[in-house]
Amino acid sequence: MTISPSSLTPMAAIPPILEPGEILVSDGTNDAEFLWRQVHPIYVDGNGRVTEQAFQPNSSDKRRLSCSRGNGQTPEGAHDFHTQVLGLASAGTWGVLIGEVRQEQVHAVDDSQVQKQDPPTPGHTYVDYRGLDKNGRAFVRDALADYANEHKVQYAP
Repeated sequence: MTISPSSLTPMAAIPPILEPGEILVSDGTNDAEFLWRQVHPIYVDGNGRVTEQAFQPNSSDKRRLSCSRGNGQTPEGAHDFHTQVLGLASAGTWGVLIGEVRQEQVHAVDDSQVQKQDPPTPGHTYVDYRGLDKNGRAFVRDALADYANEHKVQYAP
């Protein structure tokens, strides 16, 4: 699924605003790499599929959807860090490819070297929803949930 409403400007055409130390990873060189997303149990339906809300940044995320890069973390390791170190709930680890993020014309940004969280999440990366209006965010979250469901859960405790 690609953002198609003509009223939306593709984010890929707009260079991301990177903070010092952040790295754009959706530049076409990492398309086959997974981004791991921890999904709260309330966002998994009765058939074991994630709902689109799992890919909707909440208000505290500042429109940056948190993930972990597959090249720096396994699906199980990402889950263990999220649940055991951070003490947060997760039904499991789902993944989307960086190329799929890029196909939806948004950016993936590695901010693992400049995280303010202590301890920092290994390989922390975010999908940048900044600049998207409500409809654009809905298109992207729906598409990413579809991709994640195509790949199926990558780790379930």
